[in-house]
Amino acid sequence: MGFWEQAKRQTKDTGGLLQTTYNVFWDDPDLFSPVIRLSIYETIHYTALLTGVLLLILTEFYLASGIILAMSLTLIPLFKYYYRAFQKSVLSHETYQVICGEDATYNGSKETIKNREGSIALLAIVDVIITKLLNSADDEDNTGIAGFILNLLIEAAEEVWDLLENYVVPAIVVDDVSITEIPSKLKGLKNNVPGTLTGVFGIDLGTSMLSNILFPAVLISWVFFIGVGVATSPLTTHTFSVSGVNVAYIPLIIAVYTTILFFGLVGVITESLKATYFTAMYTAIQHPDTIEDSRRQGLTNYLSLGDSPSPTENTPNQRTTEKDQAKRQTSQKQVSNNVKKLAKAFKKARKPGNKKTLFKKAKRKGFSNEQIRQAWQLANTDH
Repeated sequence: MGFWEQAKRQTKDTGGLLQTTYNVFWDDPDLFSPVIRLSIYETIHYTALLTGVLLLILTEFYLASGIILAMSLTLIPLFKYYYRAFQKSVLSHETYQVICGEDATYNGSKETIKNREGSIALLAIVDVIITKLLNSADDEDNTGIAGFILNLLIEAAEEVWDLLENYVVPAIVVDDVSITEIPSKLKGLKNNVPGTLTGVFGIDLGTSMLSNILFPAVLISWVFFIGVGVATSPLTTHTFSVSGVNVAYIPLIIAVYTTILFFGLVGVITESLKATYFTAMYTAIQHPDTIEDSRRQGLTNYLSLGDSPSPTENTPNQRTTEKDQAKRQTSQKQVSNNVKKLAKAFKKARKPGNKKTLFKKAKRKGFSNEQIRQAWQLANTDH
């Protein structure tokens, strides 16, 4: 396959994954539950930090402020690594269910991944260690050409770890693999790395655009808090002077809090979209047969990113492909016939209010959600 043809297909595949990533939230609102919980935790974290600072400045509760500050700088951010990994795992399982045509619920997904908590915790610990090491290396005074090259390597390592960490989550959630079994699952990723990075870049770009769009609101809030600081300066001793103008600094501390919280919430959105994106990609690579019919074409192109024989080449691989296509066509005919039979059964048995009962019976008979929907639609349009 030529370079431009492969690039074109890769762009299409990545686009399909990104579209699924954004659409899946609207297909099942339950997917917002982990995002909301992560946002609440982020808010608690920075609110605790703000509370500790204000208690230290405005009161004499030094012990309480010291405890709150210590927790908000150590325990809360450390536990955040696990909590984020756990909520992303719940979101990943919900995403997998939606892609497969199932009804996703937060409690159902949470219950399902309970037996995977050990692997999730281990992943969080590894994330802490690698992130701290990379941040430590990044904080070094890297100057000159050698420093420039080192910074590039650090940035590349950060991107690689971001990719691996997000890919490991659905591997744990969907296939219940242990950390030691992860390398075997990474084999399917190697041909899709360019498309994966393109998709991640697309998500980062989208959330960056969101930040840029909303950033004027942050600037307006800063102007507001500075104005409050100037207006309230005669009422407090907690002030500083700029060119002879007294400004109360408590409103500025609150402005810093709102800014940090804003970027924290944008980070939650970014991580949530990546969890959904990588789950869609993992499913397309590892379990394309489980994807709901209506989504399959938009996702499973990812499976053909590697080299394939030219249409003009009469190779054994091509003959195998033709056989597979014939089998799929036969299977599709059988599925179509089964749907028609189910539609007739629906038409005969349907009564006002018994739709859910009929759907449950069809589900027990082995019909997929997509087949049931098609049959119900056919039963209601076939006069």
